[in-house]
Amino acid sequence: MDNVKKLFVQALIEAENKEISKLKGEDEIEWEFSEKFENSMNKLIRKNNHIRLSTRRTVRRGLLAAIIALIAVFSGLMSVSATREPIVNF
Repeated sequence: MDNVKKLFVQALIEAENKEISKLKGEDEIEWEFSEKFENSMNKLIRKNNHIRLSTRRTVRRGLLAAIIALIAVFSGLMSVSATREPIVNF
């Protein structure tokens, strides 16, 4: 009984390998996408590009705000003579 089971499993594996070898490779398949799918993909690509641009703008605005804040703080410190004298005489 055990021998018959091994023989059956071996025959099944061989048959499966033959069927798999008949299939085309992924590079050999010519894909044809529907118009709806193409439009959806183009929309996703545009949305992704928009997100990148808006992120850049947000980072620029944040850096600009930080620079303005540093200039304001530094200007405020420079108006106090006790702070201004050591910096100017440096």
